[in-house]
Amino acid sequence: MKTLEVALTENGYAGKALVVDDADDVRDLMTVLMKTRFNCLVESASCIQDACQRFMETDFDLVICDFEIGEETGADLIEYLIKRRIELPFFLYTGHCEIQTRDFDHLDYPLVVIHKPHYDTLLTVISEVMTWPPRGQVFA
Repeated sequence: MKTLEVALTENGYAGKALVVDDADDVRDLMTVLMKTRFNCLVESASCIQDACQRFMETDFDLVICDFEIGEETGADLIEYLIKRRIELPFFLYTGHCEIQTRDFDHLDYPLVVIHKPHYDTLLTVISEVMTWPPRGQVFA
């Protein structure tokens, strides 16, 4: 069982999110939404290598990541996080309808797959995570 702890930072933010997408407009949109709708501090990355570098520099509370990022995939970032024992909610969005959350069950990682263009679903799921009471809520 995974747990998610959401607590306000000393500056009153709900947490820190990393948005990973190679499309500038999508990355910018998700960054603005996470800042304005969920009161998160947000950093972004345009490739998996940049995202991995961000994890070496700072801690994050959740990741929102496109599945296809150039020649790499969001699954590459998940593998990087698993190898470094970094566990946090990971929202993977994709235009490939055949990709499902259950396809990643073997990783035992707190992952949700959202299909494009269902950004309303993505926002609903993120909203549920961000409104959980602090400390001890189960994330399955």
